[in-house]
Amino acid sequence: PANTMSTDGRACVACAERLESPAGSSLCSEPPPSPVPIIIIGSVAGVLVLAGVIFALVFVYHRRTRSGKVMREAPTGEVALMFTDVQSSTLLWDKYPDGMSYALDLHNQLIRHQLTEYKGYEVKTLGDAFMVAFPNASLALGCAMQIQEELVAQNWHETLDEERAIAMSEEPACKTETDASGRTIWNGLRVRMGINIGEPEPVVNKAMWRVDYFGPPVNLAARVESKACGGQTLITEA
Repeated sequence: PANTMSTDGRACVACAERLESPAGSSLCSEPPPSPVPIIIIGSVAGVLVLAGVIFALVFVYHRRTRSGKVMREAPTGEVALMFTDVQSSTLLWDKYPDGMSYALDLHNQLIRHQLTEYKGYEVKTLGDAFMVAFPNASLALGCAMQIQEELVAQNWHETLDEERAIAMSEEPACKTETDASGRTIWNGLRVRMGINIGEPEPVVNKAMWRVDYFGPPVNLAARVESKACGGQTLITEA
């Protein structure tokens, strides 16, 4: 048989002679590719897919478990919903921003302390307004009354100089007033509150991991709060 020449004219040593087997296959043909790399790649892909599935299952399980835990922390069924809001807060912020920064911090601390005492569940806040859920009306009303008493007893002007403190204390929205016996009945921020009892729909807010409530009982509680005056607490009839 003729020699097989390379491109540079030299004889190809590996294929200098081409012998055909009886079946017609070349004895000098290239060996088939090894299956080992394919097996390795397939194994790695399989492991990655399995890891992804396991991660997804763990993630879903964790979210469901956390949702269940969050739901158990909040009152459900028939609850008492309370909304609060500071009267004339926009006006006070415009005129006394330095005093209101301190006053709002004091307001928030005071309310949250009483929520702990009366088993109140803080649903959310919006500015100086709170939305709270209680297991029953007695706890909600007791908390509201205690908050109103504590609000009157605070020193709201601690961070202001004397002149500003006097001006803020004489502001109609937070003016200090006494009754005929000299007992202080109005002082500092005046907070209106509204309470309604009902069975709202509880839903876990997965952005905040808190339970929120929806439905007519929530809307009614918000409307009741809007009808109250600063320092006043209104509750719907059972």
